[in-house]
Amino acid sequence: MKTGRYDRYKVGIITLSDKGSQGLREDQSGPAILQMLEADSCRYQVVEEILLPDEPEQLKAALIRMSDEDGLDLILTTGGTGFSPRDWTPEATMEVATRNAPGIAEYMRAKSFEITPKAMLSRGVSVIRNATLIINLPGSPKAVRENLGFILPALDHGLDILLGRDGECGSNAARSAHAAGKPERPLREISFIDSETARWLREEAPEDGLCLKRFHADYELKGVCGWKTGDRVEITGPDGDKLQFEVTITGKRCFPECSLLQRTGEKCPLAAGVAFGRRTAGEK
Repeated sequence: MKTGRYDRYKVGIITLSDKGSQGLREDQSGPAILQMLEADSCRYQVVEEILLPDEPEQLKAALIRMSDEDGLDLILTTGGTGFSPRDWTPEATMEVATRNAPGIAEYMRAKSFEITPKAMLSRGVSVIRNATLIINLPGSPKAVRENLGFILPALDHGLDILLGRDGECGSNAARSAHAAGKPERPLREISFIDSETARWLREEAPEDGLCLKRFHADYELKGVCGWKTGDRVEITGPDGDKLQFEVTITGKRCFPECSLLQRTGEKCPLAAGVAFGRRTAGEK
């Protein structure tokens, strides 16, 4: 019944350094990013790390490939965000963007300014390319650790929204706990797919459809199409335990760049054949 564990966010790390790419200096910023993400390996999976010279065209090509061909959810760059004549990372990043996401970069600068006034000299940007979030981090290992630490607590929520996994800022239970002054227990969104929709995805979905790359359900069940928001459902988990969920979202948004949507103008079965819920009982 279970189709696989909840997918971790697939991450790419790009280090921009002329000296590093020539072997004249050991890169420490890329490994710093990797170390922080590996500490949260339940959510993040680094699938590629590359070291490039400060060449905008090479960076643009790498960003496009990682987003469009490899289907990465998050790309973190480090280096090339200052005032040096060779620092063109923000410009190259903006050129491949389909939407801006300035709040992330603005927050990193604001928090960094509490540490040093030199933070105003950082030109890093944060953008979206289709369904991939791209964030420029500074070049020094210390600044990388600080800035990534600032944004990690909220990053997964933004990624869930971008990937169509989450659509609300919190459950009723979480809001009630907050109002009562109680610490809010992190709640994990669980994804479900209708059995017939899953069959379509395996057997009939176009090979170039984004749904094949972007959606992987936790559970495949019959009757998901008939669920409504607020429904309480009980299922048998992989270990035979009874698990209870509250349905929080039904259906899924289509990606505007989906080839099937562009060709036919119609939504695929995946739009109506999935649901999301939060566990209410049976959690160990």
